[in-house]
Amino acid sequence: MLREIGAIIGAYLLGSILFAALVAKWKGKDLWKVGTKNPGTINAFQTFGTWPGVLVLLGDIAKGLIPVYFAMKFQFQELVVYLTGVAAILGHVFPLYFQFRGGKGKAVTIGIILALLLWGGTLQYATFFILALIIFFIIPMHKRGLRA
Repeated sequence: MLREIGAIIGAYLLGSILFAALVAKWKGKDLWKVGTKNPGTINAFQTFGTWPGVLVLLGDIAKGLIPVYFAMKFQFQELVVYLTGVAAILGHVFPLYFQFRGGKGKAVTIGIILALLLWGGTLQYATFFILALIIFFIIPMHKRGLRA
């Protein structure tokens, strides 16, 4: 039981690392004051460009994927696996290290879904990546086009 609680707390702490805020600090900006004023993947793409945005995206996906994957690998109960994923999302949305002001948790959720699909087939991966492409790129570009 102690291992399961540690996994859930660890997932929250890992989720609390905001890669967008780290990239923003590296670039000398404050994401809470520029763009959408949200320390998330979309704002990193819009504010810093493609490659820093990709770094943030991969880091945020990893925050969801890693704890859930290891919870499954250590064969924790199904409820503990799901709670580990929820803890990673809560860590991103309410990060301990950033006064509980975080992102929306979309990329972290994609990481969790990826971890849960690791045992799935090619069709599931294709469906996942098509949906991710629509959610992260097509819809935001469409919305920006409407505002212009």
